[in-house]
Amino acid sequence: MSNGEKGKMRSLILFFLTLFIIGCGKEPNDVGFGLLPEKELFNVNFYEDSIEVQFENITSFISNSASNYLLIGNYDNISCGILIRFDIPDTLRFAQIKSSRIRLFKSDFVIGDTTVPAKFTAHKVLSNYYDTLYDAKVVGEFEGIPDSVNYFPIDTSVVREWFMGRNYGLYLKPQNNGVIWGFKSLDEMLFTPALEVGIGKADGGVDTVRFFYGSDGYIARSSEIADTNNIVIQAGVGFRSVLKFDISKLPKNIIVNRAEISIYLKEKKRYINGTDSLIASFITDPELVKKSLGGIEGNYLGMRNPLDTLEYTIPVTTPVQRWLSGEPNNGILIRFYNEQDNFDRYVFYFKDRKPKLKVYYTTKPGV
Repeated sequence: MSNGEKGKMRSLILFFLTLFIIGCGKEPNDVGFGLLPEKELFNVNFYEDSIEVQFENITSFISNSASNYLLIGNYDNISCGILIRFDIPDTLRFAQIKSSRIRLFKSDFVIGDTTVPAKFTAHKVLSNYYDTLYDAKVVGEFEGIPDSVNYFPIDTSVVREWFMGRNYGLYLKPQNNGVIWGFKSLDEMLFTPALEVGIGKADGGVDTVRFFYGSDGYIARSSEIADTNNIVIQAGVGFRSVLKFDISKLPKNIIVNRAEISIYLKEKKRYINGTDSLIASFITDPELVKKSLGGIEGNYLGMRNPLDTLEYTIPVTTPVQRWLSGEPNNGILIRFYNEQDNFDRYVFYFKDRKPKLKVYYTTKPGV
């Protein structure tokens, strides 16, 4: 390499070193500005829906079979009955039944007047559906202030049918007013309900056989009429609400950074201490939701709601993103997080104070 070429090389190295030093400086500078088209620069925008908001109060039959409680009684417009069925092997089809009774353990759940005894009658269930028909004939009954362990007899002819394979279980129908008592369900690890059957032996003695496995749940209904002026949500009895917002005014091709719904509490009634939370789900089929056959997915609510709050905030970023991507906007279903284990009732404003949808999004100027 000639001396002239070496000089040119040193000049190029010095030039690149100078650019490197400038580029590593701590203070910002204008180097690089204008290299990207302006339309690639992003802005953060805010949108609040103040136009069309739709809502619908629906009463669904909810399956309380996953609850740890079996609730029975009548209190404050709420009526609870119990469905219970025990699995019985076919090896006892021809056993000699001498006696039969059901054992229930009292739980810590009770609302209402605890001086009023639990009182219910037992009826044979006639089909294999959860919310189903039952025979009017009384095949067992119980009355008394529940103790830690409780028993009531069952007609042995019904148990004989169960042993022969026609087993749809029992419906326990409440006959009292002013209190709802709770018993432990089959989902409890200890102190579960049991069917106890006395089986005759060849020598004239009797063996007691206990059945601990099966299925159970309680059915709760409310005589309250749905309020069309407010948003009503009540656990246990299936009061749920659907909120739907018009997002057609949002720009196309945006990135939703955060979206949240605000609803405003009018009144609430707590029956027992528990989780003060609601959940919101994406509705995939509104007809199935109304019939309580599904039609929802996802729990998008990490609701930020102190116990004394009046504004409940529901994060709905994912649903809004999905609606903007072309999925049908069937709205959001709101219900209680622990709706199987209490009867809490919340009423939110609708006509007097509309719910709000707030959307924070990123867009490109000119889009």
